[in-house]
Amino acid sequence: MIDQPLGASVALEKRSPLRRGLKVLVPLVAASLVLSACAGNGGAATDGETADSQTSTDNPVLQELYEAAQAAGENQVNVLTAGNDADFADPNSGLGYVGAQFEEQFPGITIEWTGTLGTAAFANLDGQAQSGNYSTDVVMYSTTSGILNHQADEGRFLSYAPKIAEELGADSRGPDDTYTVAYSSGIGMMYNTSMYEEGDLPTTLDELMSSEWAGKFGMTEPNGAWPADVTMASLGEAGEMTEAEIKSLLSNAELYQDMPTALSALAQGRTGVILWAPASVAMNMQRTGAPIGLASMDRMFLQRNGLGIAAEAPSLNLAKLFVEWAFSENGQNALNEGWFAYGEMSYAPDRDDMPPASEFTVPQLPVHEEANTRQIFFTDVVQPILESVK
Repeated sequence: MIDQPLGASVALEKRSPLRRGLKVLVPLVAASLVLSACAGNGGAATDGETADSQTSTDNPVLQELYEAAQAAGENQVNVLTAGNDADFADPNSGLGYVGAQFEEQFPGITIEWTGTLGTAAFANLDGQAQSGNYSTDVVMYSTTSGILNHQADEGRFLSYAPKIAEELGADSRGPDDTYTVAYSSGIGMMYNTSMYEEGDLPTTLDELMSSEWAGKFGMTEPNGAWPADVTMASLGEAGEMTEAEIKSLLSNAELYQDMPTALSALAQGRTGVILWAPASVAMNMQRTGAPIGLASMDRMFLQRNGLGIAAEAPSLNLAKLFVEWAFSENGQNALNEGWFAYGEMSYAPDRDDMPPASEFTVPQLPVHEEANTRQIFFTDVVQPILESVK
């Protein structure tokens, strides 16, 4: 392989067709689910509402939707997202905290979280479309997962520009306002606080690729879907990571089959450092007493997460209310406090126990291209390197 910035070779050659409307690539199992789904109209349903700048958490946008939901007899909003029961159950942490804050602000309304990942998420949404039995009001996933784009491509999202999020530009929105980025998850370096002081840790990716750190850190084995895959694809697209660097990194790392296995090894002291892990997961583990810390380093990545309203939402007014609220001050604060999220709005807070958003400097790809580019980059670039080092 030629050692050159990848953004100038394979990856950029593959990006041109994406801009011509190529649908998002998903893993093969998910692709079969896509093919078996009912065909969509290829676009979004439309909604005539226009954006109106509001930042107050008790503004008329929220009040109007709350009253409309009550008049329509809507009392529960169903949100499909990544996560599990542990993320939803505790009203003092995780998405459970986010839901509790929403319910407190809007008495009589409850939020029902449904957590599912990967191909199961595609199957869930495709199954609803096939049967015509719709249960999901809001879909909330990372823009790198492919789920948001799949729903948009199939015409299953309402075209809705949140009024409270008027300040956000096109780089925070899906095609035709089918979804909008509300927050980002920090993807950085986690360490076992019983094994290392933060001052003893590497601060650059170059250090992790050196012989000094060979075998002393771990990461998820690339498969096209993990945060590490997205980070490497983004760096490669920007010409900031070469094939030789990817090979050095993968050769030095202990590779784990998935993120739960990697973080379990970290918490148990079987490895001292995990590269490119989601801060929200690690910090929630820290809350439960795990000896895990988040360290600053170069080439950290912000993984964006968007919200889309199902065109066939059973509780349409509540779906709009939840999406609007997510961009309000209360919503941005709740996501930050409960989910360790970096909010998208200008007034979103940082956290004292996490690096500021400005330190996550890995270049961002256009939101509607991230999932496709990640998968292509893995297949064409990372997978051959991985096979050579295993």
